[in-house]
Amino acid sequence: MLEGREDEDVLLEWLEQFTIQGLHFAHARRCALLQRRSRRRMGENDAWLVATAEILDADVVGADRSAFERLGPKYLRFQ
Repeated sequence: MLEGREDEDVLLEWLEQFTIQGLHFAHARRCALLQRRSRRRMGENDAWLVATAEILDADVVGADRSAFERLGPKYLRFQ
């Protein structure tokens, strides 16, 4: 978003309403636990997304039709 924005200050002001979530050791531990418990190993990005959502008690929103099968109840399909 920053790369393609002509007026970066306007974008930065808009982005201030969101909280940036870093990745920490707790995320890595949750990701490893999810992968160990999974019948079918998730892709690395999917596992990190779910781990982060679980730690934040948040949802993952996307438009991937097959993601619910991989990501489970934390995935909300955006249409």
